[in-house]
Amino acid sequence: MSAERKPYREVRSLERGLALLDAMADLGWSSPSELARSTGIDRSTVYRLLSTLVAAGYAVRRSDDGRHFLAAKLGSIGLGIRSDDVVLQIAQEELDRLVTDIGWPSDYAALVAGRLTILASTHRLTTMTFFRRLVGQHRPLVRSALGRALLAAMSLSELDQALDSVRAVGGEDAADISDPKALQDILERVRERGYGFSEGLIDSHISAVALPVRRRSRAVGTVNIVYFRSALSTEAAAATLLPPLRRCVAGIEGRLAEQSDIPWRRSHSEQSRISG
Repeated sequence: MSAERKPYREVRSLERGLALLDAMADLGWSSPSELARSTGIDRSTVYRLLSTLVAAGYAVRRSDDGRHFLAAKLGSIGLGIRSDDVVLQIAQEELDRLVTDIGWPSDYAALVAGRLTILASTHRLTTMTFFRRLVGQHRPLVRSALGRALLAAMSLSELDQALDSVRAVGGEDAADISDPKALQDILERVRERGYGFSEGLIDSHISAVALPVRRRSRAVGTVNIVYFRSALSTEAAAATLLPPLRRCVAGIEGRLAEQSDIPWRRSHSEQSRISG
C-alpha cells in the first residue's frame, strides 16, 4: 500500500522490536552485536529494545555472557492462536486469490456443532452473486455442494461422528439424513464425479461445485465456487472451474501442512543446539 493510502504511520520502534524477536527465533541465544548485524538496527538501539523486551517479559538475558533469547511468554501467546483461527486466515487468503482469478464467489465451510457453517467467503468481492453477508450463516448439509463434498470425503468413522452431531441438533439437516440409502446414493455420486455439486437445490438460480479440504488425512472443511445456473451447466462448470478450485484447495492444504511444524518449538530446539 502506498504511503498516501495508509491511514496511519507505522510505529518504527515496534517494527524494530518485532525484527529482534524474529532474529532471536532464527539465531537462538544471541549477543546484541549479532542481533544488530542480523537486523541492520543500530547497536545502541538494539540495547534499548532488548531492555524493553526483557522488562515486558518477551525476552530473557543470560547473565554469564549477556546473550538474549525469546521468553516463554511468547510461547503462551502462540498457543493462544487457536488452530481454527489459523485455518480461517489461510482459507480467506486463498479464497481472495481465487475470486481474483475466476470472478465467481467462493465459500469455505466446516461442520460446527452439527451445522455446516460458512466461515470465510468472497461474495462481498464480486458482483457475480445475489448474496453479500454469508460468514456465520448455515447451509443445508445434504443439499449443498459444500456439504456433499465434505461428507463424501470423510472416513466411515468421521462420517458416523458427523451424522451423530447433526442428529443431536435436529432440524432440516437431521431430516435430510434420515434415509441412509438416499444419503449413501448421493455420496456415491459425489465420489464418482470427484467433486460436490448442487443444481438449484438451495436457490433455483444458483448452482455450485465444491471440493473438500483435508488436514493430516482428515476432512476438515470444504470450498465451493458458486455460479448462476443461466451462465453455466454443471458439466461446463466442472470443466472450467474445478482446475482453479483444485489449486485453491491445494494452496490451503499445503499451508495447513506447514502449520504442523510449530515455529516456537523448532526455534527452541535450535537455540539449544546453538547455545550448547
